[in-house]
Amino acid sequence: MSSTTLVSHTSGTPPDRDPAIDPPRHGSAVALAVALAGSTLLHGLCAAHIASVLPAIQAAFPGTQTTWVGAAFFLAAAVAAPLGGRIADLLGARRVAVGGLLLITVASVAAGLAPSLPALVAARCVLGIGCAVQFPAALAILRQARVLRAPMVLGAIALSNEISFTTAPSISSVLSQFGGWRTALAAPAVLAVLALAFLLWRVPAQAAPWPGARRLWTVLDLPGIAVSSTAMIVLLVWLISLPVTVRWSLLAVLPVLVGLAWVWERGFAPAPFLPVGLFAHPNLVLTVIRHGLYFTAFYVLFYALPSWLSGRGLSALQVALVLAALPLVAILTRVITPSVERIGARWALLVGGAGLAVAAGAAMLVGGDGPLVAAVVIVALLGVPTGLVNNANQFVLYTSAPAATTGTISGIYRSVQFLAGGLAAALTQIIGGPQGVQHLAIVAGIGALLLIAASTTGTGPARGPRVLTAVAEPGGRP
Repeated sequence: MSSTTLVSHTSGTPPDRDPAIDPPRHGSAVALAVALAGSTLLHGLCAAHIASVLPAIQAAFPGTQTTWVGAAFFLAAAVAAPLGGRIADLLGARRVAVGGLLLITVASVAAGLAPSLPALVAARCVLGIGCAVQFPAALAILRQARVLRAPMVLGAIALSNEISFTTAPSISSVLSQFGGWRTALAAPAVLAVLALAFLLWRVPAQAAPWPGARRLWTVLDLPGIAVSSTAMIVLLVWLISLPVTVRWSLLAVLPVLVGLAWVWERGFAPAPFLPVGLFAHPNLVLTVIRHGLYFTAFYVLFYALPSWLSGRGLSALQVALVLAALPLVAILTRVITPSVERIGARWALLVGGAGLAVAAGAAMLVGGDGPLVAAVVIVALLGVPTGLVNNANQFVLYTSAPAATTGTISGIYRSVQFLAGGLAAALTQIIGGPQGVQHLAIVAGIGALLLIAASTTGTGPARGPRVLTAVAEPGGRP
């Protein structure tokens, strides 16, 4: 077995790209930011826009269970994100991004035209795959690009994703009122076509060599993909079913699958799908942990807010107007705050975590019977972490992940967000409702405090985290 050399860097600028890949040689950072933000924001839009049209879908297909319309998207996305990142590392990130946008276009139209609920669920699965690969492909493209303002591009990706997620239910509600739920589900196809056209225009083709069919099967590590994907599906299905019943049999299978994946990847895989050795790097481990903590706490509060507001007698339009404070404050936070590269990821994480903790504390004190102005303040407070935390985590991820596995690690990072969303959704259904907001706020508060604790280290120097570049010997394990 060949050894792997780890070369250290202390600059905030990522190390050189894989020489086998021809990176983009023209185009400004602003154009690249528009191209990558435009492709990745589709995930937030497609993940959240389904919530406001589920009642209409239930009415269109009476006697059916619509739970899997939303769940199918997250199951497919959680499995596809690491796999899409792996393929981006091997065959070229631009190809993966283009393929994903084509899937989004076709799946969105298919969802809008679905004649039955199973057809709609199948379309949502394909949509989840297309959306999931955009983020790891975007970070791999950025890693290969010769732009000096990479932190600005990362900030655009982070902010556009979170704004699209928080505004998607309102946009979907408006579209469904004018054109029905089918129009709302098909609408992302228009944005996908625009994003595809801009991506093809601003991101040049990459000369990633074809490794040959036989070599490709080896480097893809199909056994590792199969075991890790099965473990991810089992965990998500367990979380989805948690509000109805606790399936202990699924939970018992999970450690076995995780153990098999670990043993295979550490000892037998010729080209490991999961970069388990690289995750010994504390920056990467803590970044993934912070990512999971943040989104669990954020989603718990965000999912509880519509029920809380509607329980106070607000109409759907009024709820949308109150929630609009979140993206507005997030944008304002990003405008008035210096870049993460200047202030350091640690401070951005600490300030964002503090904002999340204050929002959770306010929700605990106010409870379900508090004044409406308190709800508006809590929504606004959530805009502070929205504008800071994800951007800071992505910066540490980008500057810490080895160039050769940026896509794979970014895909795993994204899958953790899906798991956090599944856990938050389960908690919201179990202890939610207008009167359960205080209990959910306690959960969010604990997550925020853990996020602050995890942000005190593992973020690197203030002006650029430590970077490790994996350099594998020819023919050896990457």
